[in-house]
Amino acid sequence: MNRAIRVAAVVAVLPAMAFGLNVGVKKDHVGKVKNLALISVYSNAEIIKSDSRAGGAVAALGFLKKKKDEKNNPDAGHFGGKDLVQHALESFAKELGQVKGWTVKDPATVVGSAEYQAFVEEYKKEVGPKGLEMTGKFRSTPEGMVAYLFLNNKDKKKLAQLSDLCGKLGVDSVAIVNLELSQRSTFVTAGAAGNVIPVASTTLTIVTQDGNVAVAAMGPKLDSPTPVSMTLDNITDSPAARQSYKQAIGKSAEDFRDTLNKELP
Repeated sequence: MNRAIRVAAVVAVLPAMAFGLNVGVKKDHVGKVKNLALISVYSNAEIIKSDSRAGGAVAALGFLKKKKDEKNNPDAGHFGGKDLVQHALESFAKELGQVKGWTVKDPATVVGSAEYQAFVEEYKKEVGPKGLEMTGKFRSTPEGMVAYLFLNNKDKKKLAQLSDLCGKLGVDSVAIVNLELSQRSTFVTAGAAGNVIPVASTTLTIVTQDGNVAVAAMGPKLDSPTPVSMTLDNITDSPAARQSYKQAIGKSAEDFRDTLNKELP
């Protein structure tokens, strides 16, 4: 199931990846966005290796150690826990609020509202226990928020659902932020230790109250300016690593802000 979700996600953002972020900005609808609410921010629970370079034996040892650590501490499977996704929520609220003509509803007010929590409960019923189990295993979300998987811009049911949510939240559009967090090696030889660069990329989807997609774009992979240490070919969850990822996430939010400001009429 997870493989299917990943494949669908790749297909959904392929046009934006192939031709650049501006292709994902829908000129006919983005001008309707004036005030929006962030209704779903989520990331992969485990860090993706974009160019693992350690030798086979070292990589295998690292994988086994990682699984042992996760078995002893199930929360270790979610790199950064809710810390990184909460930072992403705050970063995108701040930066999208600086797009010309846009305001962003306070995320805490959105998540704490009865209307949003009713939406969360309905979505949980829709996904079902097995779907929630898979989502909870492979994705991290801020407290009280749900990972709303929007993979098809022509999905009339979900477009109607988001349109309805816009009205209930008192905004003209809602936004979904899907983060991919990865690590890139900084060394060229196989080994058990070294530094890696935290990397973040974002898929941003914005749907307007009239049920149209205004933005559906994947931003570029952006490096943190601060490399962090690794052992056995795996980055370790630490305060330093989290801070470095926060820098990469912040850069991603800023990149969307700048691009949208250039693309808006």
